Amino acid sequence: MTRADALALLKDYLDSGDARMDFDYGSEDTRYKVLDLLEQLIELGEAADALATSLIFKGGLLEMLAGGAGAQSAEAATIQSQREDDSEEDDSDKPTNPLQ
Repeated sequence: MTRADALALLKDYLDSGDARMDFDYGSEDTRYKVLDLLEQLIELGEAADALATSLIFKGGLLEMLAGGAGAQSAEAATIQSQREDDSEEDDSDKPTNPLQ
């Protein structure tokens, strides 16, 4: 199975309502597994966002596409700095996962 196939299956699991049904009608263990899966997906999305930002802004793609505009480069640096600040925030207020 390719990575794209795995992502398609996962998307189908979420879109079809199966994840909600597993949570609503599953055992306590199943509910924790669904929540753990969703937490991992959120973390994966954050990692993908960070990589995309890095590729676009730090890699110079935005400047190349915009013809090297310096104002956009400054804006990109500001956005990246904000994202880095957000990722350094204290995670102590996040709920703990009993499965970990």
